[in-house]
Amino acid sequence: MRVSGSWVEVAACCGALAGCAGHSLDIGSNDAGSTGATDSAPSLILGPAPDASGVTKQVWLGHLVDQHFSDGSDALTMTIDFAPGGQVTGSLLLGDGALLRPPTDPNVGYPPGNQGVVTLVEGFPYTILDGRLNGSHLTFDVSEYEVWTGWCALQTAYLVWQGSDSGPPDVYECLPPGPDGGAVGAGPMGCEIATVDAAATPIDCGWLKLCGGFAGSGVCRCSATGCRVFSPQSPGPSLDLVLAGAKADGTMSGQVGDYNVQFTRSQ
Repeated sequence: MRVSGSWVEVAACCGALAGCAGHSLDIGSNDAGSTGATDSAPSLILGPAPDASGVTKQVWLGHLVDQHFSDGSDALTMTIDFAPGGQVTGSLLLGDGALLRPPTDPNVGYPPGNQGVVTLVEGFPYTILDGRLNGSHLTFDVSEYEVWTGWCALQTAYLVWQGSDSGPPDVYECLPPGPDGGAVGAGPMGCEIATVDAAATPIDCGWLKLCGGFAGSGVCRCSATGCRVFSPQSPGPSLDLVLAGAKADGTMSGQVGDYNVQFTRSQ
């Protein structure tokens, strides 16, 4: 039998570009920008000499075209390593503010002030995934869930469904099971753990939603040994760029929407 209490059904915000206490992608106008570079231009003319392994490292400073983040910045920083054969690794940083500090409190949402919104956030260097350079055409993905890697590792795994040998297996979540006769969810004063015969205990709504409360799937996946960040099989946001000398124009697309971006090589 399921041992957790009832949940209040609320639509999930996965992939939304809503505000997140100044740390989420908050797109403004959607005026079209130019992606005018062509595939015929050489991509690494201005690149530094490769290191001993043949890797060429570069830093590119960019921005959203006619868009901005919630704090007013439109900045993007792409740190990339070009390896022989076309493989590309590195990171993509959003915004021009301070880097996010690692999470320390498992009982509140992350980044600080996040009330459960799952989106790209500023100040976190997202790992470049499936990076590839084909001529002057650079493509790669990032995962918006990566920012919660450390936060999920701090969570406690709770058994919320007792499995059996002949039926479904045990189910673990980073939300505690609801108390007997009560529930974990939203109350008149905010999010709380409520019981029938005792006063409700307030809890952080960001923690509740990120752990899957309000009928969401959450950003963590838990087992008997602990919790880890969710790794979706479907691609996350993607960048598609054409490099022309020290310039790179293209798009950022996916669940975040489709937006024009421009970069200039700085190193």
